[in-house]
Amino acid sequence: MMIDVPRDLPKQTPRFVDLLSMAWPDLTTADVIVASLSDCLRHNRDAAAVLRYFESIGMPVRQLDDLLTISSKSDEEELFSRRVVEGVAITIGADGTWVLFRP
Repeated sequence: MMIDVPRDLPKQTPRFVDLLSMAWPDLTTADVIVASLSDCLRHNRDAAAVLRYFESIGMPVRQLDDLLTISSKSDEEELFSRRVVEGVAITIGADGTWVLFRP
């Protein structure tokens, strides 16, 4: 399923709640998985299998910025990532899940 990313997202880094309200107004923060990337890496936890997906396509995640590389791939249709004030937000096209990775 291809993710429909609005074209008019702001250039500046938004707060996560503002990103949701601008682009996906029917979602609330209650619909979001919030995870600490450092805890996920330290305890081998994987919020919504995002880290496993990155690993499977040859893009292992070691820091927050690694999560942003997925949106630079022209053929990526499954995930969309965006820097937000709180960390990095990722949406999964297959089911519409949102994950907010904090440091």
